[in-house]
Amino acid sequence: MNATRTPVVTVVGGGACGIATCAALVREAAATGRTRLELHLVEKQQRLGDGIAYASPYDWHLLNMQAATMSICPNAPDDFVTWLQGSDHAPTARAGGPATNNSTPHQAAYAAAPYDARASAVPSTTRTADDPTLHHAYFPRHRFAAYLRHRFSETVRAAGQAGVRLEVHQAEVLDCHPWGQRLTLECDRALQLPSADRAVLCLGDLPGPTHREFVGHPRYHQDPWRLDDSIPHAATVGILGTSLSAVDALAHLHATGHTSPIHCFSRTRPFPMVQPPDIHPYTLRHLTEERIAHLTASHLRLTLVQVADLIIEEIRDATRGQIGAARLVSRARRHDDLATDIEEAQSHSTNWYEALDATSPLAPSLWRALHPRAKTEFLAHHQGLWATWRHPMPLPNARRLHNLIKTGQLHWHPGIKTVRATRNGGFEVRCRHEGRYSQWHVDHLVNAIGTGFQPWLAAHPLLGALLDRGVLTAHPHGGVDVDFDTLQAHTAGGQPDTHIYFVGPLTRGVHFYTNAVETNLANITRMATHLIRSLPPSE
Repeated sequence: MNATRTPVVTVVGGGACGIATCAALVREAAATGRTRLELHLVEKQQRLGDGIAYASPYDWHLLNMQAATMSICPNAPDDFVTWLQGSDHAPTARAGGPATNNSTPHQAAYAAAPYDARASAVPSTTRTADDPTLHHAYFPRHRFAAYLRHRFSETVRAAGQAGVRLEVHQAEVLDCHPWGQRLTLECDRALQLPSADRAVLCLGDLPGPTHREFVGHPRYHQDPWRLDDSIPHAATVGILGTSLSAVDALAHLHATGHTSPIHCFSRTRPFPMVQPPDIHPYTLRHLTEERIAHLTASHLRLTLVQVADLIIEEIRDATRGQIGAARLVSRARRHDDLATDIEEAQSHSTNWYEALDATSPLAPSLWRALHPRAKTEFLAHHQGLWATWRHPMPLPNARRLHNLIKTGQLHWHPGIKTVRATRNGGFEVRCRHEGRYSQWHVDHLVNAIGTGFQPWLAAHPLLGALLDRGVLTAHPHGGVDVDFDTLQAHTAGGQPDTHIYFVGPLTRGVHFYTNAVETNLANITRMATHLIRSLPPSE
């Protein structure tokens, strides 16, 4: 075997993590002087950058974070905002095809402009590019997908300058087999890829596994981001879930002029809290790296009570005592609480969200320090309550929901028990709350429970094949098991695979907060450093 051949790395998946991975690998190759490297990006969709999260073409599907927080460049935190200032005609990169102008079916009637958290829930079309409020605006998700494609085009240029050969292929990777010290990747479309020294799996979010028995039903909608015009305005709609995915479904119904009742069903979780219009840096006082190190000295594991106490103390300080344990843990929320949440967010009288947001960099190490039983208890009983506070909705979306509630159109029903299809083509949802049963009939049903984290339940050829052979292992707390630091996939024997890396939302069991841009960027940076330095030498 020729030890001086050009090393080959294949990245599977061209969504946000796949694009960030290519950028990190090129940066690391340039920084370490590796002048020979072959990098292949394989994406099954026609366009790069979309995935489940950003594929929606609709302008009313907003990013859940303000623009200032969405950079995928570790050393340029304002990169997304900078791109927005000059992106009126940003090109659309395609897998296996040329760039074209980015457009959506609704741009003529509904401008893809930012939503100002201070203003009404109407797109702002009067901004100048240097308006500082751009940092605090919520942009349509497809604008972020366009930004990702721009970032990838910049990576292609950087690769050329660094001597890295970067190729993009449109195909689905179906399986991955060892071949000596390399890997062969089996693809559809008769694509023949060169054998790879390393593979990085960036498979993104998985579709939710619930209620698959309804797939194919003409009035069942598995994807809350692609409702299009198939729901008549006069139809009664049921939405499963009250998370941010449900908020996006409600935004679609509101924006398209739906007029009939809408019912949201959940187990216990109410609608999310509301983000303030301005988010400023916050310095943690209680939940700090030093405090965690002290509590975990002598290899002790944290309990759920210890972590909860630190978070409650942090928020109590941030809100000057206005929000304490009683409100944080209360599940007794009503529709009219949203009006109060909006008023508090608009006045920005407390810094509870800044305090929670400041915990993001600590979340993976905090999760790692938790006792396994504490993790299991949290996921089973407290995750919904945590998400209500930690993942609040953008203020423009909150105003939309409040309008639906004020008119009597939107209703929330906790305690969901069963869902079944009825003979008349609709659905029946049964709930039990505070000892009382209720039954609701809806014409259309939208599954907005969210994405899935159980890889065995995913209809995904590559995941299924690698799990079957023990190349990948499902983590007991969700997703795929990987090494915390290097992101090398763990085999069925518990050992890190020296050839396969896995990054993105499906490392939740290891890193917990894996839908956050900053968590994935930190993981990708560490992975790229380890991968590039582990490659065989090149000529």
